Amino acid sequence: MAKSRKIGLYPRVSTKEAAKKEEGSITSQIHRLKMRVEDKNRYNDGKWGKIVEIYEEPGISGKNTNRPAFQKMLRDVKAGRIDTVMVTELSRISRSVTDFLNFVEELSNLGADFICLQYDFDTTSPAGKVFMTIIMALAQFERELTVERIKNNIYARSLRGLLSGGRPFLGYDKDPARSGSLVVNEQETELVKEIFNLYLKIGSVSSVAKELNDKGFKNKKWITREGNVQGGTKFTHSAIHNTLTHLAYIGKKEINKGNKDKDQNDLKPEERYSIVDSSWEPIIDKAVFNKVKKKLDANKAISHKATHDYILSGLLYCDECGSPLFGQASTGRTAKHYYYSHSKNKGCKLNRIPVDKIEDKVRKTLFSLIRTDQRKKDFIKILNDLTGKGKKTYTILADEKEKELKEIKKRKTNLMKVLSYTEDEDSVKNILQEVKELEVQRKQVDVDLEKAKIKSQDEIKSLDAKTILAGINSLKGDNFRKKTLSSKKAIIQSVIKSIHISPDNVIRIDAWGGKNRPERSDRSLPTQSGIVLPFYKKAQKFEFKDEKKPAVFKTPVRMGSGMVEVASCS
Repeated sequence: MAKSRKIGLYPRVSTKEAAKKEEGSITSQIHRLKMRVEDKNRYNDGKWGKIVEIYEEPGISGKNTNRPAFQKMLRDVKAGRIDTVMVTELSRISRSVTDFLNFVEELSNLGADFICLQYDFDTTSPAGKVFMTIIMALAQFERELTVERIKNNIYARSLRGLLSGGRPFLGYDKDPARSGSLVVNEQETELVKEIFNLYLKIGSVSSVAKELNDKGFKNKKWITREGNVQGGTKFTHSAIHNTLTHLAYIGKKEINKGNKDKDQNDLKPEERYSIVDSSWEPIIDKAVFNKVKKKLDANKAISHKATHDYILSGLLYCDECGSPLFGQASTGRTAKHYYYSHSKNKGCKLNRIPVDKIEDKVRKTLFSLIRTDQRKKDFIKILNDLTGKGKKTYTILADEKEKELKEIKKRKTNLMKVLSYTEDEDSVKNILQEVKELEVQRKQVDVDLEKAKIKSQDEIKSLDAKTILAGINSLKGDNFRKKTLSSKKAIIQSVIKSIHISPDNVIRIDAWGGKNRPERSDRSLPTQSGIVLPFYKKAQKFEFKDEKKPAVFKTPVRMGSGMVEVASCS
C-alpha cells in the first residue's frame, strides 16, 4: 500500500479586508481542503494522508513568492516534514507562470506532490502537469488584459472629468448618486473662499495657515471605508498651497499630472498631460484663481532672487578625485557668494569655483563655435565628418542580445506547443526543465541587453548637428534667463555631457554626439563619442581671462575610444 501523505494546506487571500472576515475566503479554503482530505481517507481506509500544518497567508499578494508562510512551507518540504501541498486554486500559489513552473519543478525534484481542487488533478499525472502549465499561462494573460482594461477605463473616465479614487479635499464630498463625481459642501466652501481671500490680502501662504489655525479652523475630515477617521488636522504651508493651486476649484481636472513636465511627444496619447472640464461645479471664480496664481508666481520669483540656479549642477567633475562638484553658498560681509565645490574637503587642489564666472565662460565658449557663419560651417563640417566613425562595440552587442532574446522567446513558445500534446512523464519533466533554464537565460540576457543599450547610446551613430546647434542657440540672452530652472538644465544638458576641471585649472567640456544620451548616472564616465572642447588652459584661480586671439579650429584628432578633440589656439 502507498505511503500515507504528509499534507500541507496553503490558503491565501490578497487583501487585508478579505482576511479579516470570519467566514471569508481563508476559512472557506481551509474547509474545502479538509473536506477533500477526509474524502480521500474515506476511500483509502483512513490512510491516504494526514494534515501536518496549515500555512495561512492572509492579505498578501501573489505577484511573487516572497511570502512568509509560503517560504516556511517550502522549507518544510525540503526538510521532509510534508510531502504534499494542497490548494484550492492555482492562483493561490502564484500569478506568475515562471514562479509557478519553478515551484512545481522544485516540488518534483524533492519528490513532493501538488494537488489543486480547482481542476481536480495533481502532479503525479503527466496530463495534470501539462494542464497546469496551460491554465497558468492563460491566467497571467487574463490578468494582463484586466490591468490594461482598468487603465483604459480610468483614462476614459478622466476624459469625462471623473475621479478614480484618491483622497477627498476641502469644499467637496463624494457624489452618492454618481461614482467619481463630487458635490459641493456648502460649509467647507466658505472656508475655501476665505483661504483665497486671505492670501490676496496677506500675500503669504504660511501667514494664511497661521491665521486659520489661530482661529481654530481644521482641514478636511472624512471617514474611510474601514470606518477610520482621517484628516481634521491643522493647516500647513503645503495644505494651503495645494488649495490655492488646485484646478478642481475652478471646475477643471488634470489628467496624468505626473507626466506634466515630460516631453508629450514621447508619450502615448493616453499618457499625455491634459486639462479637461470636471464633472462637478466650480466654487472659485476664475478671475480670483488667476489673481492668486499671479501673486504666487510673483512671490516665488522674489524669493528665488536670493538663491542661485546652479545650472551646471550635476555636470561638473573634479579630475583629481573624480567627484562631482555641487552648488554651494556662503555669506560674506557685504553679500552672498555662490560657487561650485566638493561636498566634502578631499584635499584636492581644486577649491571653490565662482558660479557666475564658470557659467558665463561655458556659455561663451559654446557660442564661440557658431560666432560667425564660417565658424558655424567649420563646426558643422567637423560634426558631419565624424558621422559613423566611432566604435560601435556596444551597439553591435545590443543587436546580438536582441536577436538572442528573440531566439529564447521563440524556443519557449515552441516548447509550450510541444508540452500541450505531450503525455509521457519523462518528456514533460525534461521540457519543464528546459523552460526553466531558458527563463534563467532570458533574465540574464535582459540584464546584458540593458547594459549594452546604455553604453551604446554613448557611441557615435550619427552626430546630430541640428540638436547641438539648437541647444547652443537656446542659451542666448533673455529667452534663456526667463526659463524655469528645469528648462535651463534641460537645455544645457542637451549639449553638454560633463565638464571636467583638472588640478592645473584646465577645463574640458564633453559634449554629446547626438540625440541619444545615457542616463544622468553615466555622465562622469569617459566620453566614447562626444566632442571634447578643451579651453582656457592655465587660467589661474579661474579668473578666465579672454584670449587675445580668436579660436581657430584645428583638424579633429582621434583621442582614444572614439573621442575627438576640437581644440582652440591659445
